[in-house]
Amino acid sequence: MLKRDRLSAESWRQQQAQCQCRQVGRVTEAVAASVPRWTSRGDSKENPEMESTYEPIDPAISLNGKEVELLPADCSPACWKPAFTCRAAMVTVALVLATSVSLNVLLLALGLVHYSKMVATLEQAHQENRQLQEAVPDPFLLFNEAHNACMTIKQPNNLIKVSCDPDAPGQRFQWLSRGLLRHVASQLCVEASTAKNRVAILLKPCNVQRSFQHWECRDHDLLALQGTDLYFNYGNSAKKIAMLYSQNGHWSRWLIYGTHSNICSTCNPFSMDWTFFQGSYYFFSYSPGTWDVANQSCTSMGFHLVMINSIEEKGHVATIMKAPSCWIGLTDQVLEDDWKWVDGTHIEHGDSYWHQNEPNGGKGENCASMQNSLWYDHECKEKFHWICERRF
Repeated sequence: MLKRDRLSAESWRQQQAQCQCRQVGRVTEAVAASVPRWTSRGDSKENPEMESTYEPIDPAISLNGKEVELLPADCSPACWKPAFTCRAAMVTVALVLATSVSLNVLLLALGLVHYSKMVATLEQAHQENRQLQEAVPDPFLLFNEAHNACMTIKQPNNLIKVSCDPDAPGQRFQWLSRGLLRHVASQLCVEASTAKNRVAILLKPCNVQRSFQHWECRDHDLLALQGTDLYFNYGNSAKKIAMLYSQNGHWSRWLIYGTHSNICSTCNPFSMDWTFFQGSYYFFSYSPGTWDVANQSCTSMGFHLVMINSIEEKGHVATIMKAPSCWIGLTDQVLEDDWKWVDGTHIEHGDSYWHQNEPNGGKGENCASMQNSLWYDHECKEKFHWICERRF
């Protein structure tokens, strides 16, 4: 660039010198033409008389009445070209700098907007985590204060009263979503045989679709079959097994052992969005987020993104999805094409449910979602709802 500028300057000086030379040449010719010549008067040669009549010459204005071109037309453009080029270059540089500043300001503004959205998403995820941690049900002993007794399992699937023992696994119960009451040791749920007085209360496989597994609290410590006036009773009968009873006396009232709190105070099972299936709790997120946000949301409360290990589990996950797509705990971020669950295990043989054209994203799509009961790979920065899972 410097060499080019020096050549341009040298060329300009040469052209200017040529212009000046042509100008001086024209002035010289005009002066020579105006010099007075000696002339003879008559035939006399002895007394020649010099004719000295001439007009003063102003080279800058005219010679013999003719204007002198100080800067001929063919010289002017060449003489002014370098100055024009320099001015244009300065204008170009100024425009480039102005454009650069504008782009930087725009990028900064976009970055601030993106950062604000990311902070808002993370804050929402943390809030969901706090809500979920508060909603995780804790086991408790089902205690009847009037008779100082707790409930436990009697094989094969009945419930009877015994002396309370906080360390006995068979005496622990736990709320699931939608009012299902689960016996922890057997993984079965409390179910009435039918909605009639004095029918046995049994332990059956948990199924949210079964109406006789839904319970609710009333009048502080009554445990009623949902939608009825029939109550969980400790079993004032010959068999001494738990049964439904239409009376709401002392034998139908239950507390958490070691406290004076009713059993529904451990959590609010009727407002929770948890579901239970084959020994695991599942939760569908309230809002969408990236795969990393989803994974962090689950692990921060002791859960993990859902891992689908059977066609039955896949069917259950499909039924609780409230959006077209959701993240699952499958990724190949560590090693391309080596898809693993979040616990580090590979997909079991026969339990892969990829769409026929998936995965197809290569190194750009390393996180899996579920849609229409099939798996698809996506960029991990995309935002979907997700499902957390925790096995008990």
